Amino acid sequence: MSYPKTISSFYAYLFRAYPWMQNNASRLGISPEHIAELKAIVGDDVTPGTYFYHSKLYNAASKTKDSILVANLDASTRATKKKITEILEDTAASKWNNEDRLVFNPRFRNRK
Repeated sequence: MSYPKTISSFYAYLFRAYPWMQNNASRLGISPEHIAELKAIVGDDVTPGTYFYHSKLYNAASKTKDSILVANLDASTRATKKKITEILEDTAASKWNNEDRLVFNPRFRNRK
């Protein structure tokens, strides 16, 4: 699975894909446990240690980002990508529709 390469484009991807996954979990056969695990990783912008929290700190920082800030965001991004990949690979292709393919990744458009 490939994801957007830049910080801002991955944020935009996640901002779209995460709610889509939550709202369509039942139809896609995504377990509540997977959704809960993803929610714990992605979080929100007030819960320390989550992707959205680290992203908020990164975006609020001045032009000079310190190495700890960057490392935290990188670790959160890797964990988020890993969990999304795990969930999508466990989802039966027969349950995907064209909108799912467009939201999650154009590479999956032809998934059968």
